[in-house]
Amino acid sequence: MTKRWTRLTQRERIRALGDWGERTAAAALKRAGFTNILDLNEHRFNHPFGDFLAERDGRRFLISVRTRNRLTAGGVLNAAYNICRKGMELAGLAAMYDAEPAWVTVQVEAEAQRYSCYFGTLAEITAAKLRYSVAMTEVATTEYECLVRNRKDRHIDPAWTNRKTE
Repeated sequence: MTKRWTRLTQRERIRALGDWGERTAAAALKRAGFTNILDLNEHRFNHPFGDFLAERDGRRFLISVRTRNRLTAGGVLNAAYNICRKGMELAGLAAMYDAEPAWVTVQVEAEAQRYSCYFGTLAEITAAKLRYSVAMTEVATTEYECLVRNRKDRHIDPAWTNRKTE
């Protein structure tokens, strides 16, 4: 765990935020009734597309987790989280696991130590330009399954912010 309000390099900040986000996503999936949650990164470092394999209601999902600060460095809403490149061989990968490609987004407000999590399938979003992205606007998030809404977590380090603090 990083010390509160310490200076982190960009790489340290992104890594800490992402690691926390994956742990948080796994816990949120479990609370939402997903079972047989398998951390694919434990079996293969930086697994292609998927971070987790999980099941719910007789369906199996290959889940990619994206954790981002809610606001950009400029202070405006980070309106979309990229999930994967268009043309990535997801069909073969999903077939290998007999799973449907899906995603969890973890939207973090580091300074307030709050977060929200959303779940959906790749089929529910569209490719724009060269990427599949999840729209994260207030209106768009009402269309997704909300796993966690605006929850306080003291483990969120305010230093994970991408906003300039000086």
